Amino acid sequence: MARYHSDPSSGERGSGRHSRCEMLRRAVARQQADDQAREWRGLPRAERRRRLRAALRLTAEALEAESHGAVIRLADGSALLQVQREMEAEADALCGVKRKGAHGGGRVAYRHGHELGSIVLRGARVPVLRPRVRQAGKELSLQT
Repeated sequence: MARYHSDPSSGERGSGRHSRCEMLRRAVARQQADDQAREWRGLPRAERRRRLRAALRLTAEALEAESHGAVIRLADGSALLQVQREMEAEADALCGVKRKGAHGGGRVAYRHGHELGSIVLRGARVPVLRPRVRQAGKELSLQT
C-alpha cells in the first residue's frame, strides 16, 4: 500500500506525495507574497493606497455580484416552493389530505403519484414535480 502522509511519530517530515505538494504550494505562495511586498515597499504611499483601494473595490464588486446572484437563487427557490405548495393544495382539495383514513366525504378524485412537469421562471423552463390526480380512471388536470 502506498504511503501518502508521513507518520508524525517516525520523525520523518514531508515524505508523502501530498505533503510535498502542499509544501511546494506554500513555498510558491510565500514567494509571491514576498515579491508583492518588495514591489509595494518601493512605491510611494499614495500609489500603495490607490492600489489597495482598487483591490478592495474589485473585492467589493465581486461580493456584490455574488450576493445578488444568491438573492436571485433564493427568490427562484421560493417561487418554485410556492408553486409546488399551490399544486399540492389543489390536489388536497380534490383528493383530501395525504393521511391514511383522513379523506373525508368531499373526495372526488384520488392521487396517482407525481409526474415531471415544468414552469417558466424568469424566461427559462424549470422542472417541477406535479401531483397527478385521477377520477374514474381518467387524469384530471390541475388549474395551477
